[in-house]
Amino acid sequence: MLKRAIFFQIYFKRLNKSVKMLVIRKNGVAYLEKEKDDLQQEEEEKEFLLEYIKMQNEAMKRIYKNTLDKENKE
Repeated sequence: MLKRAIFFQIYFKRLNKSVKMLVIRKNGVAYLEKEKDDLQQEEEEKEFLLEYIKMQNEAMKRIYKNTLDKENKE
């Protein structure tokens, strides 16, 4: 009877440790997925800003070109 009790104590300790490790892994994976989503969102924001800056740059080029054209006509 004592052997069985000791066996179950050891078994439940290992089981408890396994469950804790699964929870830690699950939380770690969830954290990594959240971090991955945050990084992906940052990348999308950077791409959007880059496109916006390119559009501004093109607009400034057109304005500058139009200004030069007006000066050359005069």
